[in-house]
Amino acid sequence: SGGHLFLLEVDQSTRKLFLQAQTQFKHDISCLNLMPYYKDNVMQPSPLAAIGLWTELTVSLVSIPQLKTLVVETIDGDILAKSVQLSEMESIYRLIIALGDGYLLTYQLALETPDSFENMSLTNKRK
Repeated sequence: SGGHLFLLEVDQSTRKLFLQAQTQFKHDISCLNLMPYYKDNVMQPSPLAAIGLWTELTVSLVSIPQLKTLVVETIDGDILAKSVQLSEMESIYRLIIALGDGYLLTYQLALETPDSFENMSLTNKRK
Protein backbone atom coordinates (compact mmCIF):
# COMPACT_ATOMS: atom_id res chain seq x y z
CA SER A 1 0.00 0.00 0.00
CA GLY A 2 2.97 2.35 0.30
CA GLY A 3 1.59 3.48 3.66
CA HIS A 4 -1.60 4.84 2.11
CA LEU A 5 -4.76 4.69 4.20
CA PHE A 6 -8.16 5.34 2.65
CA LEU A 7 -11.36 5.78 4.64
CA LEU A 8 -14.36 4.73 2.57
CA GLU A 9 -18.01 5.16 3.44
CA VAL A 10 -21.22 3.81 1.98
CA ASP A 11 -23.95 6.35 1.33
CA GLN A 12 -27.01 4.52 2.70
CA SER A 13 -29.49 6.29 0.45
CA THR A 14 -27.66 5.72 -2.85
CA ARG A 15 -25.70 2.61 -1.81
CA LYS A 16 -22.60 4.13 -3.38
CA LEU A 17 -19.10 3.99 -1.99
CA PHE A 18 -17.18 7.24 -1.63
CA LEU A 19 -13.80 8.37 -0.33
CA GLN A 20 -14.21 10.19 2.97
CA ALA A 21 -10.53 10.81 3.82
CA GLN A 22 -7.03 9.64 3.04
CA THR A 23 -3.55 9.93 4.50
CA GLN A 24 -0.13 8.41 4.06
CA PHE A 25 2.25 6.97 6.66
CA LYS A 26 6.05 6.75 6.34
CA HIS A 27 5.94 2.94 6.13
CA ASP A 28 3.56 0.21 5.00
CA ILE A 29 0.66 -0.67 7.28
CA SER A 30 1.00 -4.07 8.99
CA CYS A 31 -2.35 -4.12 10.82
CA LEU A 32 -5.43 -1.99 11.40
CA ASN A 33 -8.49 -1.97 13.65
CA LEU A 34 -11.49 0.34 13.92
CA MET A 35 -12.91 0.63 17.42
CA PRO A 36 -16.58 -0.25 17.88
CA TYR A 37 -18.19 2.53 19.89
CA TYR A 38 -21.54 2.55 21.66
CA LYS A 39 -23.31 5.53 23.17
CA ASP A 40 -26.58 4.94 25.02
CA ASN A 41 -26.47 1.32 23.78
CA VAL A 42 -26.51 2.45 20.14
CA MET A 43 -23.54 1.74 17.88
CA GLN A 44 -21.93 4.94 16.62
CA PRO A 45 -19.39 5.53 13.85
CA SER A 46 -15.93 4.54 15.03
CA PRO A 47 -14.03 7.51 16.54
CA LEU A 48 -10.60 5.79 16.44
CA ALA A 49 -8.41 3.49 14.43
CA ALA A 50 -5.26 1.71 15.61
CA ILE A 51 -2.61 1.28 12.92
CA GLY A 52 0.58 -0.77 13.16
CA LEU A 53 3.43 -0.02 10.78
CA TRP A 54 6.12 -2.21 9.25
CA THR A 55 9.73 -1.14 9.72
CA GLU A 56 9.01 1.68 12.19
CA LEU A 57 7.84 -0.59 15.08
CA THR A 58 5.04 1.77 16.09
CA VAL A 59 1.30 1.73 16.61
CA SER A 60 -0.62 4.93 15.96
CA LEU A 61 -4.10 5.93 17.08
CA VAL A 62 -5.83 8.14 14.53
CA SER A 63 -9.12 10.00 14.67
CA ILE A 64 -11.98 9.00 12.40
CA PRO A 65 -13.02 10.55 10.02
CA GLN A 66 -10.18 13.11 9.95
CA LEU A 67 -7.36 10.48 10.02
CA LYS A 68 -5.41 12.81 12.29
CA THR A 69 -2.67 11.08 14.31
CA LEU A 70 -3.47 11.44 18.02
CA VAL A 71 -0.94 9.11 19.67
CA VAL A 72 2.13 7.21 18.43
CA GLU A 73 3.44 4.40 20.65
CA THR A 74 6.85 2.87 19.95
CA ILE A 75 7.06 -0.87 20.51
CA ASP A 76 10.05 -1.88 22.61
CA GLY A 77 12.44 -4.38 21.04
CA ASP A 78 12.55 -5.48 17.43
CA ILE A 79 9.26 -7.37 16.97
CA LEU A 80 6.52 -6.00 14.71
CA ALA A 81 2.86 -5.56 15.59
CA LYS A 82 0.96 -8.27 13.72
CA SER A 83 -2.50 -7.39 15.02
CA VAL A 84 -4.13 -4.55 16.96
CA GLN A 85 -7.47 -4.39 18.76
CA LEU A 86 -9.29 -1.43 20.28
CA SER A 87 -12.05 -2.41 22.66
CA GLU A 88 -14.04 -1.39 25.70
CA MET A 89 -13.93 -3.74 28.69
CA GLU A 90 -15.70 -2.87 31.92
CA SER A 91 -16.07 0.78 30.81
CA ILE A 92 -12.32 1.07 30.14
CA TYR A 93 -11.01 1.55 26.63
CA ARG A 94 -8.00 -0.62 25.81
CA LEU A 95 -5.49 -1.06 23.02
CA ILE A 96 -4.18 -4.62 22.64
CA ILE A 97 -1.18 -5.26 20.40
CA ALA A 98 -0.26 -8.79 19.31
CA LEU A 99 3.43 -9.03 18.45
CA GLY A 100 5.04 -11.37 15.94
CA ASP A 101 6.67 -13.40 18.74
CA GLY A 102 3.32 -14.21 20.38
CA TYR A 103 3.46 -11.62 23.19
CA LEU A 104 0.56 -9.27 23.85
CA LEU A 105 0.92 -5.66 24.95
CA THR A 106 -2.09 -4.00 26.56
CA TYR A 107 -2.64 -0.32 27.19
CA GLN A 108 -5.40 1.64 28.81
CA LEU A 109 -6.58 4.70 26.90
CA ALA A 110 -6.56 7.63 29.33
CA LEU A 111 -9.32 9.99 28.19
CA GLU A 112 -9.97 13.51 29.45
CA THR A 113 -13.71 12.83 29.30
CA PRO A 114 -15.53 9.58 28.51
CA ASP A 115 -16.45 10.68 24.97
CA SER A 116 -13.34 12.73 24.15
CA PHE A 117 -10.80 10.80 22.12
CA GLU A 118 -8.94 13.91 20.92
CA ASN A 119 -6.80 14.42 24.03
CA MET A 120 -5.72 11.03 25.31
CA SER A 121 -2.66 9.08 26.27
CA LEU A 122 -1.77 5.45 26.76
CA THR A 123 -1.12 4.17 30.29
CA ASN A 124 -0.66 0.91 32.19
CA LYS A 125 1.40 -0.93 29.61
CA ARG A 126 1.58 -4.67 30.37
CA LYS A 127 3.41 -7.41 28.55
